[in-house]
Amino acid sequence: MKLGMTAIKKQQVGERWVWLCEESLPGQGCREWATYVSISPDEVATEHGHYFVRYSNAVADFEARVKQYS
Repeated sequence: MKLGMTAIKKQQVGERWVWLCEESLPGQGCREWATYVSISPDEVATEHGHYFVRYSNAVADFEARVKQYS
């Protein structure tokens, strides 16, 4: 997971963990959202991440990844 990200939701699906995260961007007045997939409950050991400007897109991606790995 990218430094500065905060996990706001995580779910174990089979042998993987799916994370929904947010990051406030100081001085820029905005937030960035991301989903991550990991084979470990450790927030640092992620396989890949996807970044979003809109929260709704990040939530939709999180839900799709949970379904994908189910």
